[in-house]
Parts: sequence; C-alpha cells; structure tokens
Amino acid sequence: MFITVFGKGRRMPPALDAFKEKRAIHPVTAAAIIIAMVIGVAGIVYIWMTMEAKAGNAIWIQNVRFAETETRIYVQNVGEGTVTLDSVYINGEKFSITLANCTVSYQQTTVVSKGQTAEVTVNRAFHGETRIKVVCRDGTSNEGEYKP
Repeated sequence: MFITVFGKGRRMPPALDAFKEKRAIHPVTAAAIIIAMVIGVAGIVYIWMTMEAKAGNAIWIQNVRFAETETRIYVQNVGEGTVTLDSVYINGEKFSITLANCTVSYQQTTVVSKGQTAEVTVNRAFHGETRIKVVCRDGTSNEGEYKP
C-alpha cells in the first residue's frame, strides 16, 4: 500500500498521469529566458518612446533662392508639432541657424509651428548643383539637390 496526496491507497487520476514524468526547466535556463524577455521588452519600449517623441515632426525645403552674395532657404513645417531649426548643411559645410539669419512670419525666431514657413539666409553664394540639408534640434531633417 502507498500514500499519496489523494489519500491512503488511492492512485493518481488517469488525467494527471501525464504530468508524473514531466520535468521543469533548469533554473539557469529559466533565468536566461526571463532576462531575454526583459531586455526584449525594454528594447521595444525604448523604440516606441523614441518614435513617440518624434512622431509627427516633418519639415520640407520649399524653395531655394540663389543670389549674388547670399542663399535663401525656405523651410516649411509640414508635420504635426513645433520644430526648432538648428543648422543647414550646404555641400557638406555646416551653417548654424540663429535668430539673426532666420525669420518666421516677420519675426526673428528659429521655432517653426505647424504650417509655418521659415526663411533662412546664408551669407554666401553658391554656384552649380548644390546639396542642401536642413536639420532641427530633435533630428528631423530634409535634404535635396538644387540648382541656381
């Protein structure tokens, strides 16, 4: 006669016989799986939060006017949020966008609200095909090839 959790002399129900030979995974394997799951979830949350912070921000270079002594770049905020213009790269050369060379609705500012267009003036003339890239503080950018 034997003693089980089901009482003296009683056998395990047939439905539970299948679990009698099952073994659990090793504790080290379990810990590795849990750590991998936590890292995976953290990565997904990081990507989601990064995308959420930039969601909706977009700019577009509407026009470029080449003059004898300067280049004017017209940048429109075509996204959902407000952007702050930071710099413009012309043929790889960086030019800072400041209050002195950026105008939005007749105001000296680098902050461009949804739908507004900024006029950025670079005090240098360029000739031939010119690559222009405008970058915002949050990393939003737009670039293209332009000819005088």
